[in-house]
Order: sequence, then structure tokens, then C-alpha cells
Amino acid sequence: MRRGLQLHQCADDCQVYLSTSTEDVPHAADKFNVCLVDISVWLGASQLWLNVLKTELMWLGLTQLFDKITCQNVFMLGTCVAFSDTTRDLATVTDHEMMLAAHISYICRSSYNHLCRLKPVVRSLPVHDTKMLVQAFISCHLDYCNSLLYSINDGLLRRMQLVQNAAVHLVTGACQLSDIIR
Repeated sequence: MRRGLQLHQCADDCQVYLSTSTEDVPHAADKFNVCLVDISVWLGASQLWLNVLKTELMWLGLTQLFDKITCQNVFMLGTCVAFSDTTRDLATVTDHEMMLAAHISYICRSSYNHLCRLKPVVRSLPVHDTKMLVQAFISCHLDYCNSLLYSINDGLLRRMQLVQNAAVHLVTGACQLSDIIR
């Protein structure tokens, strides 16, 4: 882009990236704000508008670097936007250290929620149909963007394995789902 920022667009979503040192954070925030004004003007020329309330800002980097950053929010287009610890992008949750713990928590919480909702329905279905429901609501959710999960730590991997075990127990009826989900 014109102001030294990187742009990524997908359908109605626009992401702008800027790399900076911790010493240059105030200048980077100003540069980002000017870029948003440019984007807003460009959208306005096409009868579109930038929804600042849906704008998310996040610093990416190591925790020890965050102690040096004093900029906690940016005033842009008449709205004060605070920096987030996590953000969602195409159904993946990214945290500021790119550790994927927040993403795994989201997957597990969502999967257990689906399992709890499926439990009353499954009692009246044949096993084949139950397998299809678990595939549609659980397995696909666990597999989505699974290449991001390459080389995650054993604790996070175990949490996802527990979801799969709960799904198997739901299909086979091996034990009560309430015993598995705690």
C-alpha cells in the first residue's frame, strides 16, 4: 500500500498489517489512522462505509515486548478503539503471541456446546445418522484450519483429543456425556 502498510482483503473483510519497533509505536498508530482515513474516503466514493465499531486492533509479538508499549488505544475516525488480546479471522481465534491457546479454547467450548445440544436428539436416531451429525458438527469443526495446529504443545492437543473422545462416546453410547464434559 501507499503508506507502507500491508493489505489483505477477503469478500467484505479488509485487514491491514503494519510492522514496527516498540520505539516507533506512536508513529505507527498515526500512520495506521491516516491509512484508515484514506480507506474511508475510498469506500465513500463507492457509496460504502467503514464500520469503525467492527474495527479490531491487535499487537502481535512476544510478551516481553508488550511491556514497552504504552499505546493502549487509537483514536480513529471519531472513535476510540482499544487493542484486543484476541481477534477472530475466518473462524480462527488469534492471540497476540500466536500461541493458539485461545483458538483451541474456542474450538473445545463450541464443540462441547454442540455435543450437549446433540445429546437429546441422538437418543432417537440410528447410529449412522448420529455419526453424520457428529461429523457435521464436531469433526469438521476440529479439522477446520488444522494446518495451523501443526506442532502445538501436548496440553492443547490433549484438549482437542478429549473433544474427539466425547464425540465417540456420544455416538457409541459408551458412557454418559455429562461424565465426560466437566
